[in-house]
Amino acid sequence: MIQQQLQVLNQDYGGRFQFVMAGTTRQSNPSWFNTGPSSPSQTAMKNSLRRGGPESLNIYTTSLGNSLFGYATFPTSYSSAPKDDGVVIDFGTLPGSSTQGYNRGKVTVHEVGHWLGLYHTFQGGCSGPGDYVSDTPAEASPAGSCAVGRDSCPGAAGLDPVRNFMDYSNDACMNQFTAGQYERMLTYHQMYRNTGAPQPAPPKPTKTPTKPTKPTKTTGPTSGGVTAGARCGAFGSNQCSSGTMYVCGGNAPHTWQVWYTGC
Repeated sequence: MIQQQLQVLNQDYGGRFQFVMAGTTRQSNPSWFNTGPSSPSQTAMKNSLRRGGPESLNIYTTSLGNSLFGYATFPTSYSSAPKDDGVVIDFGTLPGSSTQGYNRGKVTVHEVGHWLGLYHTFQGGCSGPGDYVSDTPAEASPAGSCAVGRDSCPGAAGLDPVRNFMDYSNDACMNQFTAGQYERMLTYHQMYRNTGAPQPAPPKPTKTPTKPTKPTKTTGPTSGGVTAGARCGAFGSNQCSSGTMYVCGGNAPHTWQVWYTGC
């Protein structure tokens, strides 16, 4: 599962970011394994296990429950809470695991997107700047399964981006980031994760609210705090001994080494 997840990350980030396995360890701690956002057990887990600086992607696999698949922190939060930085996912979402519809590793892809500065495609609904990426069509609410052709913002250009990794579609449906999303992630990487030095936020492009025609696509939270970028869904209870995963960064631009601790 670990190597499969690594392959999924590298495939879905299309060479713009590369993830390299550096080692594997395991923890046996039921309290950490059954942790949740903002809980004392999560604080203890991260304080003990986090490795590296702002460039180091720490991913913890746990049993989240409460219909929560995962959550992440944003790069802008690192300077104020460096130990809290990282991604937490339910182990049942790893490739080949037990969460029906969400067991191809795309939850981790989604959460790493938040860690690199992306918002949900449905951020802000049909009005305003939305996710601050100009080439993702506005979306009123999260997509369910794979509602290709849905148009929840008929007054805005484009159909809902249900195949985008930053929506809530099922794993089989999601297969793309846009050029604007890659640009935003690279910008946030350079500003907040390449050196860790706090700098002014990058410019925020706005969406064009209306256009006369709508292209058809056939293929396809708020910042701050540990709950930023939460990914929710319905799945049954699973059991595993315990686990946590962390991914530590290398020195090459946009490249990370991967350390895994988990079930």
